[in-house]
Amino acid sequence: MLAALSGAIKRGGLPDLYLARGDITALPFREQSFDGAMAIHVLHLVEDWAGVLEQVKRLVRPGGTLLLGRDWVDPESFSGMIRNFFRQTVVEVGTKMMPPGASAAAPPSGGAAIVKTLMTMGAMPVGQGESIGAEWQTELTPRQVLDGIRSRDDAESWVLPDDVLTETMRRLDAFALKHWPDLDNPQPVTRRFMMGVFRFGG
Repeated sequence: MLAALSGAIKRGGLPDLYLARGDITALPFREQSFDGAMAIHVLHLVEDWAGVLEQVKRLVRPGGTLLLGRDWVDPESFSGMIRNFFRQTVVEVGTKMMPPGASAAAPPSGGAAIVKTLMTMGAMPVGQGESIGAEWQTELTPRQVLDGIRSRDDAESWVLPDDVLTETMRRLDAFALKHWPDLDNPQPVTRRFMMGVFRFGG
């Protein structure tokens, strides 16, 4: 993707940009090097996403901004209910399976958890907070949602240890069968791409 961007810059006659590839958990830049940062569909790929946000706070100058883009699933839909139960269960199961003295399990990087963490760090939403970039409706079955989480195609299950995912799925399967006995019945689900801007104190 960096090569594709470099080619687009050259073809478009745009000013030179400094492109760098680095470890998101150890970004190779000086403190307060940037006026702003942008994270689109990336925090769910990192187990210590809160640590990444701490780095962003370190790298962005006081008064600088963070632009976040994320997916939203209607929490009232069956898909939203499964995802919410999944997040709660991950924390419960992960905490129980941790060795004595270890820190409590972190929740998956859902939007509410990210916003809460940013506000704890002193970053405040700009304007109305998040806005809807796009909205669409799709049909899914409960089995598709469950299988996506189980197979780690679902972004929030990528970073889970095998034992935590196995026990979480056991509970999630039981939850789904209790609420939707026909797991293959398609249902409409409203989805959105949400954009949010946060300003760091300064």
